[in-house]
Formats: sequence, structure tokens, C-alpha cells
Amino acid sequence: MLSIRSYFMSYRSSQTVIIQTQPRTRITDIAANMLRNAGFEVIESGSMEQACRDVDQHSPVLVVIRGNREQVAGGLDHLAVLPPEQRPARIAILSDDETEDPCLSRKVPGTHVDVFIEPLQAFGLLNVVHRLRRESVSVHN
Repeated sequence: MLSIRSYFMSYRSSQTVIIQTQPRTRITDIAANMLRNAGFEVIESGSMEQACRDVDQHSPVLVVIRGNREQVAGGLDHLAVLPPEQRPARIAILSDDETEDPCLSRKVPGTHVDVFIEPLQAFGLLNVVHRLRRESVSVHN
């Protein structure tokens, strides 16, 4: 039986993922390591503003952001005004708010947005990584 690590290590991708790591938490560290182990190039951005600038420069397939509702909404507003071809295909929000805001998932047209409430749902990001990996493999076959 394959371990999760060996399953993900069996694939390498040239796709970029941006993860906002400030404030740094155990969840963001785990997410960055998991994405690297899944074969993605990971760019760690210190702030929401830096993450948005990195999106402009790197055209990632996934952006992982965290913060309170206002910070996340501001970052999503920036991503929403980008031309559609520059927007990431997926955004994962790690939120410490106990209630989900359904408006957040609709702020960036054409982008799939997942909201995970920390700490319990944060490992749902594993499913997002699995889907990205599967989509990437099917494109390359």
C-alpha cells in the first residue's frame, strides 16, 4: 500500500502554487510542505499584498490565502479584476472565522474557491491538491 507521501512524490509538475504564509501557522507550513511533496513549485508570499503581486507574475494554478474575512475579501477583490487568463484556476481560503461567508466563494468569476475553517477543515486542502494533481496528469497524458 502506498503512503500519502510516496503517492504524491510519484509526480512532478511545473505548475506553480502560491501560498500566503504570514501570519505563519502550523497549517500553512504543512500546506506548503504537502504541495511541494505533491510536485508543485511553491512560492511563499509573506502577505496578502505580496501574494497578489506574485499571482500577477507567476500565473499559479492554486493560491492558498488565509486571514480574517476583510483581508481575504480584499485579496479576492484584487484577483477578480485580473484578466481571466491571469486568474488562478483555484483558490483555497484557510479561515479562522467559524462561519463561512458564501459571498467569498463568488468574488472571483471563473475561479473555483474552497473555504476551509481552521483547524478542523484545513486538511480539506489535501483533496484540492489531489484534484489538481489528477487534472494535471490527465492533461499531460
